[in-house]
Amino acid sequence: MTWDAAVGLNMFVLYGSALYALGSALFVLTVEWPQAASQRPGRCAAAIAVLAFVLAVGLGGGAMLGEGADVLLSGEAWRLAFGTSLGTSAALGVPAMLALAWGLGRSAGAWRAVGVLLGLAAFLVTGHAATVAPRWLMAPAVGLHIAAVAFWLGALAPLFTVVRTQTPAEAGAVMQRFSRIAVIAVTALIASGIAITLVQIPGGVGLTDTAYGARLLLKLAAFAGLLTLATVNKFVLTPRLEEGDAEAATALRRAIVMELCVFAVVIAGAAALALAEPPRSL
Repeated sequence: MTWDAAVGLNMFVLYGSALYALGSALFVLTVEWPQAASQRPGRCAAAIAVLAFVLAVGLGGGAMLGEGADVLLSGEAWRLAFGTSLGTSAALGVPAMLALAWGLGRSAGAWRAVGVLLGLAAFLVTGHAATVAPRWLMAPAVGLHIAAVAFWLGALAPLFTVVRTQTPAEAGAVMQRFSRIAVIAVTALIASGIAITLVQIPGGVGLTDTAYGARLLLKLAAFAGLLTLATVNKFVLTPRLEEGDAEAATALRRAIVMELCVFAVVIAGAAALALAEPPRSL
């Protein structure tokens, strides 16, 4: 496996686990829901993210040195990368995930809030999008983008459990509370994504003939699939659920599983984007 492949694979794991943990905390902080929906998946995701943040430093250093995999055992790669934004990101991300792992599943809202703030900061100190000018636009846009994606992703497992364990009417009420916040989150996600794209691909030049553009189009196609599923959930299945339709509960659980699968493609696209040079810098 090449360094680029190893970095990309770890980035996929890091994005998925960290965003899920962040989203689990955001969901708990904003949506009133039955505690039967365990936050254990969020705590497990936070633990995985701790390891991924640490490994990102070593793999980044190894990629900079371009030597064999045994360089990870030396310490030179770790020292080199820790002096870059990768080290700063890990220094913020590791305590963030530890705070989330502790706070999720407990009455510890302060820990969850601290974990969310530190976790968002960990994403804002590194990467093409977060560090490019104008920072006054890009930092808030990227932060908003990450928070919105995380909220959506982190809500899926609790919602699945709620739909499975509660009566259709009770589950429908939770889905409605989630939907009201989700509409705001999706609006913020789209607006921030447009802002980021306009900076990264000025005038649309490079959208179809660069690796960055191709990966962005893949991500957008997957996102369109997510929007389609979410629209059906909100306007078709949730109203039926509130009316007590048990078949709607079954259909909604299937739709949530499909959303998780499509989210994997979206996160893979985001990880691939981070490894490609955006057209603005070519």
